[in-house]
Amino acid sequence: MRITVRDLAVPAVAVAEQKTSIAAARDLMLRWNASETYIVDRRGKLLGVVPDYEFLKAELAGASSSEPISTLLSTKVESVEADADIATVFSKFREGWCARIAVTDKGRLIGRLTRAEVLRLVVHLRQIASVTEVTADAAIAGPHYNARRERLAPVRKMPKAARSTGGRKLRRLKAG
Repeated sequence: MRITVRDLAVPAVAVAEQKTSIAAARDLMLRWNASETYIVDRRGKLLGVVPDYEFLKAELAGASSSEPISTLLSTKVESVEADADIATVFSKFREGWCARIAVTDKGRLIGRLTRAEVLRLVVHLRQIASVTEVTADAAIAGPHYNARRERLAPVRKMPKAARSTGGRKLRRLKAG
């Protein structure tokens, strides 16, 4: 099963057009408890991002909040196409320098992918893999599988008929 970025993307809740005022874009970001505001043109094409620290710097510097948000815009925004395989973004998140990535479809912003979403996927995949392993081990071992301890039951707990052959082989291996 192929997992794409689109499968994990969440909506980008703080999105503003480039002519929006700094105050309106900031308030939008704060209202949605987001850590950035994505800036798009009228058609939804991603132009850039304004992270929360840029809003803070502008506030502390006393910048006019009526100026357009494009004055704070960073065009250096990490983005990925929605139909890309999810494995293509793992390295960006693994290195720790990237907390979120804008998700686009032919340049249009459709959402974002966060480190938390990727972590949630990895945890679920590991859980599925461990359940699959345990189930496969149980199928191979048959009725003597001790699922609670996830290992084969000791030979002495096997039925007597199975124990006689298996027991001799074990003794010979230990003696030899």
